[in-house]
Amino acid sequence: LPLAIMVSGDTDAMTRDLLKANDNFGAAPGQIALVKQEKVAALSDNDARVAADGPYEVNSKPHGHGDVHVLLHQSGLVKSWAAAGRKWVYFFQDTNALGFRPLLATLGVSTSLGLHCNFLTVPRLPGQAVGGIAKLTRAADGATMTLNVEYNQLDPLLKATVNPDGDVAGADGVHSPYPGNINQFVLACGPYAETLARTSGVMGEFVNPKYADASKTRFKKPARLECMMQDYPKLLQREAPGAAVGFTTFERFIAFSPAKNALDAARDASQKGEPPGAAGSCEYEVYAAHATRLGLAEKGVSSTTRDVSGLAGLYGGPRVVLAPSFALTQADVEARVLDGALDVADDSVLVLEGSNVRVESLKLKGGLRIVNTRSDASLVVRDCVVANSGVAFEDISDADLPSSKPFEKIRGYRAVDDGLLTVEVTGPGHYVLEKDGALSKVADRAEL
Repeated sequence: LPLAIMVSGDTDAMTRDLLKANDNFGAAPGQIALVKQEKVAALSDNDARVAADGPYEVNSKPHGHGDVHVLLHQSGLVKSWAAAGRKWVYFFQDTNALGFRPLLATLGVSTSLGLHCNFLTVPRLPGQAVGGIAKLTRAADGATMTLNVEYNQLDPLLKATVNPDGDVAGADGVHSPYPGNINQFVLACGPYAETLARTSGVMGEFVNPKYADASKTRFKKPARLECMMQDYPKLLQREAPGAAVGFTTFERFIAFSPAKNALDAARDASQKGEPPGAAGSCEYEVYAAHATRLGLAEKGVSSTTRDVSGLAGLYGGPRVVLAPSFALTQADVEARVLDGALDVADDSVLVLEGSNVRVESLKLKGGLRIVNTRSDASLVVRDCVVANSGVAFEDISDADLPSSKPFEKIRGYRAVDDGLLTVEVTGPGHYVLEKDGALSKVADRAEL
């Protein structure tokens, strides 16, 4: 599948270096395309005077992620995808580690309902700083539009229209009737290409200044004109008013775990009882999601919690990683891990890689990584008991954070291998992992 990445002047070189250093993470030549967003002039006041950056330069800022539509049009990528028979285009932000888990189900909804645009959403609490998906009806002619309404606009809009109380809970008494937008959506590729051809992908702009005082005449700092990619239905309302727009809602533990906050901001949020939204908390939410698929957690929650680097109440169960090569769907998981096969201690680490693996019985206290990526080999885990020191997750003191590796600095902790057992199949045949983690070859040909 082709992958397009929108970069900016700040991230272009680093992204290219990362891809080159990792051999494009296995992608074929030409499979990954980078499209570069340019900055726009910043504004200094209500009269839209251009802000200066020193005596001779213009202050410039990013234009917002809505530019992705313009860039995909200018690059010709969507047109080429449609010509090649691609049916869908999936928009996601790289800060959401769980972004691909709900994709197949979302595609199913788009197909069954014939949706041009399908927003992925999660349940939203009243007043939560997350936009809500709503269907708007124009009183003059009854025209409708389904789109994201930003959270700071949703409450006054509701008060002026459907409910004088504004942004309050719906029928369940807990959640807003308007599901939360997570800036991920699926577009039908052919119709999307046609819309881009007519509009060039130009999205409406807005400005959200921070004012210096109550007079609201001077900006606290230069403001930018920006646009948002989730405003795409506004193009449809003008260019293709009959296009079907809908949404698919998933529980948060399935679909949404943002890593967008620095550690200090995440600690502040944690102290307030809010989701930390940091790299460390995101990592534990991924462990929880994988553990849930194995029946080791319930909807991303375990019976215990843990505090990690100043982030309180994180998932406290086994740290589980299911590689895409092991399972893409829940049906894959259930075919490869038998019901009741696992007895895994909370502090354990379990990593499963490769599709030709079946777990029949495993008791784990410590760390175990099973790898079988060979198509000519199979591995069964049977009556296996593994006990070792596993992997220690150690908090890094604030004094040591500045000198830590970048991936440790954003987490606030480091993982230390204290005795993780790695079992990897390196040749053809059928293997059994049993007893104390002993791997035995029992046949010359794969059996799974």
